[in-house]
Amino acid sequence: MKLQLGTTFGRSNLLRLNAPEHAYAFAKGEISLQIRGDAFLSLIKEDGRLLQLAKINNLEPIVLLK
Repeated sequence: MKLQLGTTFGRSNLLRLNAPEHAYAFAKGEISLQIRGDAFLSLIKEDGRLLQLAKINNLEPIVLLK
């Protein structure tokens, strides 16, 4: 995740996070689950399973592989 300084809603010098392309929810402080989820997503993107399942479910237009 990248951090950058930016302007939001007329306020200057606010810290803004670049949003990831995906979202999921975990209990507060469950960093290990986030790490496992990110690793799994990276793996299925690389080996083609994500795109394959997206095609089966007509979700190919919204799949982000980068």
